[in-house]
Amino acid sequence: MRWLLIESNRSWTLADMAQSTGLTPGFVSRAFKTLARDAYLDRTRGANRVRDRDALLDAWAAAPSPSGNVSERVATVGGPEALARMIRESAVPTPYAITAEAAADRLAPFARFSRVELYVDDVGGWDATLGLTAVPRGGNLVLIKAVDPGVFDGSFEREGVVLVSRPQLYVDLMRRGGAAAEAAAFLRERGELWPR
Repeated sequence: MRWLLIESNRSWTLADMAQSTGLTPGFVSRAFKTLARDAYLDRTRGANRVRDRDALLDAWAAAPSPSGNVSERVATVGGPEALARMIRESAVPTPYAITAEAAADRLAPFARFSRVELYVDDVGGWDATLGLTAVPRGGNLVLIKAVDPGVFDGSFEREGVVLVSRPQLYVDLMRRGGAAAEAAAFLRERGELWPR
């Protein structure tokens, strides 16, 4: 679903989707069949297209969230902008993608926030590079060990830092609820989910 939403105006062949996702053509075919059955995808030979990207995005956001390994950290700098600068200026050891309010703020500032959350594939490397201290809660930097490496798909740079794809950001905000869900709705209202 992530790639269908990242490139929602594209026609996909089974081979194209298998190559983009690293999945087998058989798995992709079954997924396309299910999405077509549920009226999210128009399926024709060699040209599978999203029928209703907003409905597909909402269905993804409503689905259960995979349990990830979330590690709260305290960095020696204060404030989300200082954290973003520290990430931008350091030799980051592995792929990362900022999500939640810190990412939403780069697209459409909505409300104040106090921490930066990012998907990483190597928590220890980030601890060593940034000199982070693990805390049980209340950290100003949250490292989320990516259960699915697909969270990095479609990530893009904005103001010197890497953000998750827009659909992934929307889903992450909606699943959190409260003010984060309001930020997701604001992104959608401002037209930031589907760049022109």
